[in-house]
Amino acid sequence: MFYIDKYEVNENFVYWSNSCGDLHHNGEYDIDNVADLPIELQRAYNELFSEGIYGVRVYLSEFNGKYGISFEASYDDCYASDLNIAYKELVEIAKRKAIECSEKYPEFDVLFGEDNITFSDGSSETGITIFMPWDITEEKFDEVGKYFEAMCYSV
Repeated sequence: MFYIDKYEVNENFVYWSNSCGDLHHNGEYDIDNVADLPIELQRAYNELFSEGIYGVRVYLSEFNGKYGISFEASYDDCYASDLNIAYKELVEIAKRKAIECSEKYPEFDVLFGEDNITFSDGSSETGITIFMPWDITEEKFDEVGKYFEAMCYSV
């Protein structure tokens, strides 16, 4: 399913790790040991999670009460400047990429959030998240990771 506004689903999206593999529950409290995670997330962490392997961020996550693992890509003013385009143009490119991901992998939840993070300097970040279930096969996870890495930052 494709979600156009991450704000609408934020209350239903929970992070169980950061992209470095440090475990926590949505930033509310740290988790000291993988064994303290729900069993489903233990499997995802032990068999799927890898820091930096795909060039996009990977998180243990939960969406709509289901455990999983997600890939995320972010787009901000600095990246737009590096590409020599306006941020709003980059947002439209990112939105098209999110739709493409959703069409390629309709079995997964794809979330697109325009300006889903606003920083103290007033700049914003737009993001794409692909949420996959905890029991995804290693082969499918690798396929999605390689696909997302190849397409998410190509303009």
